[in-house]
Amino acid sequence: MVRRALVSTDRLMKVRAIARSALATAVVAAAAAFLATRIDKRPGADSTPVARPIRVLPPDTVIDGPVEVEHRVGEWLLRIVIDTGEYDDRVAEVFHLGRRAWAVRGANIRFDPVGRDITGDRTPDVVVHVFSGGMHCCTQATVLGLADTLQIFGTINGAHGDVELVDVDGDGVFEIRVGDWR
Repeated sequence: MVRRALVSTDRLMKVRAIARSALATAVVAAAAAFLATRIDKRPGADSTPVARPIRVLPPDTVIDGPVEVEHRVGEWLLRIVIDTGEYDDRVAEVFHLGRRAWAVRGANIRFDPVGRDITGDRTPDVVVHVFSGGMHCCTQATVLGLADTLQIFGTINGAHGDVELVDVDGDGVFEIRVGDWR
């Protein structure tokens, strides 16, 4: 009986070692695949991976461009601006008492629903849907609470599908539905 337990323990340790090795190989392969997307493939270009620029919106940055959508919810102003600058993206901005509290950039943005309490805390909320655009695109939906201060409840990653908040069963509570094109 003891011999059988030792053999089983030895096999278990071998299986664990193989699993660790396979996991390490998978991590290295994933890192290599990620870095391969960062290589400039133009003829004569250096093959050193390069980082793409990070597009950050400092709190008081003025976005040049027309306002596409605007909503007021109490002391909050929600708007989507077409950034006619360098990137030609949309920017969703959330202002409280005239000061930007939150912003996000994307190829396509919408607010839905606006001003409804979807979290059950008796304050208005908004869901900001962002489509990043591009061949390797993503959709995300961020749930914001518009109380005395901005509450960021979380972001739902829709990957390649659209994120929808719908009351599927008619009980007054939204469910999350994520489409997938695959």
